[in-house]
Amino acid sequence: MLLKRKHVFWMGLLLTSSLASGCTEDLGTPDYTSHVGLRDPVDPFPPVPPDPFRPGDERLSVGYFYEGGWSVEIPINGINTNYFVFAADDDNIVATLTYSQDVSSDRLEGLESVDISLNDQPFWGGGIIWDDPIDLSEWTHMFVGFKSSDPSFERFDLSLQWGEGETASAVGLDPADYGYVNDGEWHFLQIPLRDAIDLGFDPKFTRAPFVISAPGGRTGDTMLIDNLYFTKEPFISNSGGTGGTSGTGGTGGTGGTGGTAGTGGTGGAPAVVVYEQDFNQLDINGQFIGDGWKYFINVSATPPYGYNDGIFAPNGPQISALVDDQGGPDQEPQQLSVYSDYENQDQATSLIETNVFQEPFDFDNRIPASEVGNTYTLSFQAKGGNIAGSSTANAFIKTLDPDADFSESASDTVDTTNLPATWGDFTLSIEITSDLEGHLLQFGFQTNATNFEPSGNFYDNVVLTKSGGGGGGEIRPLPEIYTTGNAINYSAFRAGGPGAGEMPSDADIREDLGLLQTAGYNLLRLFGGDAVSEKILQLAAANYPEMQFQQGLFLEGLAPGPAQENCESELNDDQVATAIRLANTYSNVVTVSVGNETSFFAGFMPLSCLEGYITETRNNVTQPVTADDDYTFYAGTFSRKPDTVLPLIDFVAIHMYPITNYRQWDWKQEGVPSGPLRAEAMMNEADAVARANYQAVYDYEYLDGSGTTVTIGESFPIVVGETGWKWRQTNLAQEIETYAADPVNAKWYYDLMLGWERTPGGPPTIFIFNSFDETWKATDDGWGFWDEDRTPLYVLCDTSVPNAPTCNNPVYQGAGFFPDP
Repeated sequence: MLLKRKHVFWMGLLLTSSLASGCTEDLGTPDYTSHVGLRDPVDPFPPVPPDPFRPGDERLSVGYFYEGGWSVEIPINGINTNYFVFAADDDNIVATLTYSQDVSSDRLEGLESVDISLNDQPFWGGGIIWDDPIDLSEWTHMFVGFKSSDPSFERFDLSLQWGEGETASAVGLDPADYGYVNDGEWHFLQIPLRDAIDLGFDPKFTRAPFVISAPGGRTGDTMLIDNLYFTKEPFISNSGGTGGTSGTGGTGGTGGTGGTAGTGGTGGAPAVVVYEQDFNQLDINGQFIGDGWKYFINVSATPPYGYNDGIFAPNGPQISALVDDQGGPDQEPQQLSVYSDYENQDQATSLIETNVFQEPFDFDNRIPASEVGNTYTLSFQAKGGNIAGSSTANAFIKTLDPDADFSESASDTVDTTNLPATWGDFTLSIEITSDLEGHLLQFGFQTNATNFEPSGNFYDNVVLTKSGGGGGGEIRPLPEIYTTGNAINYSAFRAGGPGAGEMPSDADIREDLGLLQTAGYNLLRLFGGDAVSEKILQLAAANYPEMQFQQGLFLEGLAPGPAQENCESELNDDQVATAIRLANTYSNVVTVSVGNETSFFAGFMPLSCLEGYITETRNNVTQPVTADDDYTFYAGTFSRKPDTVLPLIDFVAIHMYPITNYRQWDWKQEGVPSGPLRAEAMMNEADAVARANYQAVYDYEYLDGSGTTVTIGESFPIVVGETGWKWRQTNLAQEIETYAADPVNAKWYYDLMLGWERTPGGPPTIFIFNSFDETWKATDDGWGFWDEDRTPLYVLCDTSVPNAPTCNNPVYQGAGFFPDP
């Protein structure tokens, strides 16, 4: 539906999006089996959002950018409540839309976020607009998440509009004032509507509850948006417990990622850095401390406490702040100050206990059984600030029992009341015993003050490490075939796939193995710890004894609650057990991979559970073990980092697909003349992108078991577990497939990968994706070297494969490319 409307910033025809939530169909129950070899998966469960909706919550959904629960909804109906993308020219709407959009599985909640991509226009903007005013005066806070690192989104406006009749007014807010940082991480903002009201916004006559916009913008820059809703109260953590506290004054920030973190490189090194923060990359001018730091306040004259309060630790003026004038050479340039809440009038009569803390295991992600036996060690530096009178302070690491009113179940503390004015080093530790399973883990800083007495201290260089657990031993070397063989991914399914219960026949598998052997492939990657894999291993041993295998095992996502807390899944347990048995039974299994692209459903595969599955597998096999995942996980691109996985594996296996991630590089190559030269430029750029993805993983820094900063490339072999190029279009939503999903391009990409394999600095092995087309995957099909009928495709031209096609002359003649208009 098209509607013409005057906007307060620009005149333009606004386009109603077909993605409005009121028009989406029921997605039904996810089918985990379709994750075998997926390129662009939808997570099997939505992630646990920062603020999960609970029955009884007062929450308003405005019909877009949100898939969670609500008590009140104003849906997008396409009639008088709309979601619009602004256009620059009323007379040429489609051609001048200021941004296009897609969906992404990288999100805060639900099944997807909205991914906007800027077009070449003088401004960009869009949002939710209502024809008739709606009263929002009962709602006090807006929540929304943004994620981008592209320069166009360094600064943009978030506006609300109000008015009656044909006129409307607007006020603009700066997302940076509420914690947004353009750093490639998700930032979940809490925006008091009082700030907009103070600027003139009248919520009784709301016409647009959410509009984002900015002038200019670079074509192709992208931003993710998710988890938009309104509440009648600020979000207060209900996870109980206490936390930490701190020093004096300052203003400061949000954002930041908290250091490099990590350990490993030695296959079971004794210590893993779980969290690290030197506060230097956090925004000293932001609203919050950032990087997940929380606060919690208990108030009472004497225990039991009278009440408590808290969520994200503020960056001043009360409770906590980032400062830049208290460090020595090892603390420059920024430090954390923790102190009491002096705006709390109970200071006059009560004890104010203030905690500023991190929570590695919180109410929604409690300590799992796999952590039993591990020891967590907190190290930090501290010095005295302005603390006097009866005020006290301490640092702590502790566990809390959510089933016992969040009472403290184990702890280690150090008194920081009387610190000198010089920096000192401190260490605390706590062992996770079996009785702490299901509890919360917190570490941080606390201050206790009354009668407005000074209470501040300074802290820096906070590091939490974990030692113990499994996986141990030296790195197991890759078998020789990883440096001499020809590798490919293989799935034997031909009809409905694993989701339909298909069991490939012996004859079909023997045919497949024969074709692969004829083409020279002697190292095959399998995906599941199941009867199909066992049949493949049996038939290969009997008919093609020279073939060797990387045995995989499938891991499904874990639902929030007990399943995540205890890493409970019969399917996962069976997959692990079967993969272990196969590895110990069949001598043609030379490596084992645990899970497949689990970072794509990170919200439903806690790292602690993945670590447990890896540890159990490695402790019960003799082969080298890895965990195949997208390159972005091992490169630490997003918030989920590989540091705690690295000590448990023997080699790194990464997946990368330039054709799928085409929005991230210049695939059109319009600066090159249209024709064969443009096709060549595109394929060479795709090769460069793949190499850059690999290098990003190679260069990822972490702390090894000795505390030394090393890179993955210095510590591990890095295998390309999946890469490929589609030979035909199967996903109409992917623009690049219209022009470049082509048999010749698929061969070109394959030849480029073979030319890179085993070169200096390159991967020892590249498992190409995929052996055969898999029509049951629908839009994720088209990667095969043979089609579903086992007819060889152009990528195999002029080979000894039966019925292989003849190569063109020149071989890449006819390759696809983006044409001129």
